[in-house]
Amino acid sequence: MFTSQLLEVVIVAAFAGVLLGVIGGGGGATYVILLTFVLGLPVERAIGTALALSTVTALAGVLGHWRNGNVDRVSALYLGVSAVVGVVGGASLIQHLSPDLFRYLMVTAFVLTGLISISRIRQVKEYSKPTVTRRWMLLPWGLGTGFVSGAFGLTGTTPLSSFLVSFAQLSPAIAVGTTLTVVLVTSVVGATVYFQSIDFSVLLILGFGSVTGAYLGSKMTSRISKRALAITLAVLTLAFGIYLAFHFTGFG
Repeated sequence: MFTSQLLEVVIVAAFAGVLLGVIGGGGGATYVILLTFVLGLPVERAIGTALALSTVTALAGVLGHWRNGNVDRVSALYLGVSAVVGVVGGASLIQHLSPDLFRYLMVTAFVLTGLISISRIRQVKEYSKPTVTRRWMLLPWGLGTGFVSGAFGLTGTTPLSSFLVSFAQLSPAIAVGTTLTVVLVTSVVGATVYFQSIDFSVLLILGFGSVTGAYLGSKMTSRISKRALAITLAVLTLAFGIYLAFHFTGFG
């Protein structure tokens, strides 16, 4: 069924893996779009398969980041615990939440995070170690990241990475590695919740490209300018928020 598009699909999956490896986000959205609009999978099956793909991809990327010392383990623990709650809540509460209200809140969060992060770019330094002091501030971000993952199959991590850089004062490289660790946690939980909806044939086909891309991406992170990476995270957050606004209003 996918023969004529196999190469293109694998390439896009590899690109999604690179996104996850380099900036700690973007892969989930790419997977959902790829599975839904290119391969024609039903939404629920696309979400489950996207979460499974994010699991194997994030695992490959996390291994590289941990080896390079780019993970703040304490922050990852705070984010991961709250994210698990968010995933379960997102998968169940989305059925009862007003779609319009949720869309409005999501667009607002992305746009504001992007704008504030851009305004704080000058404060980003080439930190070698994290300087987080108020860990409790990470809990609501982990919860929100998990909720978006459980509800839509998105990694929801681009604003999280921007937050860790601009507000929590982690170095961009450590922010990406920490965020990717959270992606692994949310994806595992989410894939478990949507287990019956996973298309394992698609998972096997796209998994190789995604894993390869994520591992290469994790190697690239330490070689990129920290300030440039921070700018990329902030701009992508704002751009995604604007895209969602246009998409939800029917203009995108």
